[in-house]
Formats: sequence, C-alpha cells, structure tokens
Amino acid sequence: MPPRQLRLHTLRLSALPFFRSLLEKARQYKPGFFTTEEEHGGTDKDGQPITIPEKWTINESEKGNLCDWLCENGTPEDFQKFHLIFDMIEEAVSSSSPSLAGADSEATS
Repeated sequence: MPPRQLRLHTLRLSALPFFRSLLEKARQYKPGFFTTEEEHGGTDKDGQPITIPEKWTINESEKGNLCDWLCENGTPEDFQKFHLIFDMIEEAVSSSSPSLAGADSEATS
C-alpha cells in the first residue's frame, strides 16, 4: 500500500487560531493564495443538521508565493506557536508510518 499523503494545503482555521490573523492578512494582500468555502449548514449521515466549518485551500500554484509572503511579512509573534503545526505533522506521520517516526529517534540517539 502506498504511503498516505498529507493534505497540508487544506486549512481548518479553527485548528490554527493563532495563525488566523496572518493568513487573513495574506488573503487580503492576494486573495488568489486561497480558494475558500464559507461556513455553511448541511446534514450528517443520519440527516441531522450540522454546521460545516469554513475551509481555505491553498492554491497549488501559489504555495511558494504564499510561503515567501509569510516569511517576509510574518512577525516573531505570528510564528510563536508554529511548533503546534510541526506537532500535528509529526502526529500524522507517526500514525501513518510508524517506521518513519522511529527513524528520527534512532538517528538522534
């Protein structure tokens, strides 16, 4: 089975509240960085009403430009809690491929 790919280009801003203001500034600077879906209603598998949260997807052709903009315009305060994103990535990698998670600890010991 091929390794699971991480979908890091889709953002649930509710998971990144500390980064939201910087991403909103990036979106204001260049709306084309993202494709967005506003929060809206829907139903779950049982037909019960649910709220579907907003979703921002980084446009594939803009990933490098967004990264450049974030690095040039972000402040130390904007990135203060960025380690949480690395924690999320590490958790996703270790749950999808335990051998990769162990390789890092073996390399540092």
